[in-house]
Amino acid sequence: MNPNIEGIIFDWAGTTVDYGCFAPVQVFMELFYKRGVSITYKEARGPMGLLKVDHIRAICEIERVKTAWREAHGKNPDETDVKALYDDFQPMLFRILDQYADPIPGVLDVMTQLREKNIKIGSTTGYTGDMIEIVSHEAAKKGYVPDSIVTSTDVPAGRPYPWMYFQNAINLNIFPMLHMIKVGDTTSDMQEGVNAGMWTVGVVKEILFNCSRKSKKPRNT
Repeated sequence: MNPNIEGIIFDWAGTTVDYGCFAPVQVFMELFYKRGVSITYKEARGPMGLLKVDHIRAICEIERVKTAWREAHGKNPDETDVKALYDDFQPMLFRILDQYADPIPGVLDVMTQLREKNIKIGSTTGYTGDMIEIVSHEAAKKGYVPDSIVTSTDVPAGRPYPWMYFQNAINLNIFPMLHMIKVGDTTSDMQEGVNAGMWTVGVVKEILFNCSRKSKKPRNT
């Protein structure tokens, strides 16, 4: 590990808990199905990492989904539909979130190794504050407790904007941003990390450091 690295910022669902992001994916698929539109796992997971209302909006912008929506409702999905979908999404997700908070195998070992090296552990998420409160509470019971948790609703805008990382840097008292690494499993994670000027590692197969991965350097290097 580079001796200049003082902190690592992890995504939540899909990276440290709920491998595959099954909680939100399951709800997205059910949500659209109830409105007469079937979406695939790939379509449901594609925008993962965004604030959930933005995620729903992104699904609605997929051409195949637009076509299916027109067939079911006679028009393209609009902002009124996005709001209605999100209003239904929240209670559906809240009902199952606590079932999808177990740390992914290997995560706790990695956290132990990082703490032994005095490396701080931060986190960001596309979940709202209320959502991550449930997930973090359950994950803590299993031993996963990051030093900092920042959600999309804690800052002016979520991914791909870098604001959640800047808030983590403040919480962890780390500067410059090159002294931190971002780890996530989605495209928006990668964009967010690069926009923050951080080393950015994408989990693409297994989990964390025992995995196949892609790495991006910050823009300013």
